[in-house]
Amino acid sequence: MNEEMEALYRNNTWEIVDLPKGRKAIGCRWIYKIKYKSNEEIERYKARLVAKGYSQREGYHSKKDNRVCRLIKSLYGLKQAPRKGNEKLSSSLSSFGFEQSINDYSLFVKKI
Repeated sequence: MNEEMEALYRNNTWEIVDLPKGRKAIGCRWIYKIKYKSNEEIERYKARLVAKGYSQREGYHSKKDNRVCRLIKSLYGLKQAPRKGNEKLSSSLSSFGFEQSINDYSLFVKKI
């Protein structure tokens, strides 16, 4: 969990801000997974922070503190996460000279 949190902080995934009036925070939870090697030995333990994009209930916060984490980058579990990931991939490939196909948006071509 510490490694995941460090990565999120290092990538400036969110900023701490006051919760706007009339808005509700979306919660999050931890997902734990064990990664195995091909010979079935444990390679590592993995923790991932996932947003509860399916819910509109308030996330955890102190009664005295009304600040929340405003996402700057997408987090696993949000409905727009795949779209944001695709946007990032498309812009990166375009910067390397690839062109996106009009007929198949998952196809990128680089003319030499």
